[in-house]
Formats: sequence, C-alpha cells, structure tokens
Amino acid sequence: MDTLLAVRARGVTKCFGDVVALDGVDLDVAQGQIHGLVGPNGAGKTTLLGLLLGLAVAGSGRLEILGTPVGRALAAPDGVAGFVDGPGLYPSLTARQNLAALAALRGRDARTMGIDDVLDQVGLTDVADDRARGFSLGMRQRL
Repeated sequence: MDTLLAVRARGVTKCFGDVVALDGVDLDVAQGQIHGLVGPNGAGKTTLLGLLLGLAVAGSGRLEILGTPVGRALAAPDGVAGFVDGPGLYPSLTARQNLAALAALRGRDARTMGIDDVLDQVGLTDVADDRARGFSLGMRQRL
C-alpha cells in the first residue's frame, strides 16, 4: 500500500541564467518525518525551499506536497506554511559597497573601517567586487 508522501520531487531542475541551482533533484519525505537540508553555500537549499513554497517554478521535473503538484501559487496546500528569510542588502551593490554603505549609515568612514579585513574574515574576499544579487543566501548572511 502506497503511503502519501509529504514531499516528492522527481528530476527537479532550476537555473538562474547560466547558474544551475538544482540539477535533477529527487527527494521523498514521508509524512511525520523531519528532514534537514545540508550543504555548502550555493548548493540550492534555499532554491528548493522556495520551490516548495511556490515562490518560484522549477525549470523541469515534478514537485508535489501531499500529492498536490507545486507551482508558482499565492497559497500553499492546506497545512503548509513557511518563508525564506534573508538579510537586507542592496542587490545592485557589490559586497564591498554594501559594507561601505552600512558604515556610512552608522556615521563611520568606510576607508577606516577595515572592510577588506571583514570580507576576509567571512570568506568573501574573492567576491568582494561582485554584486550581492548573485550571492547565495549563505553568502548574503555572511555579508
């Protein structure tokens, strides 16, 4: 006898331009189970949650919650709720510019705030001059 799955994903893919966020994801979560999504920054954890909540649509594959297909929707199936939270950054500014703007808002001179040291401490030196809009949730949280 088949039991109804809380979550079922088959071959789910999602791309943002040339960036492949999810590549053929298969997942089964039985009702009453708790699962965690673990992986490095940019692995697609937040993207998968966004798809499950109907905040975006997969490029291909099939995604179901409680047997109901999930797509972009204004409401999740009954009994399903959630949100994807993220830090408030200026997406069109680079990591370095975001930190300089924050320093300025606090009345500090960005030239003396050690922004490069901070970027190094949080592992964002290599993307210091990239716009925040392309950062994964984990990278934005560190920023």
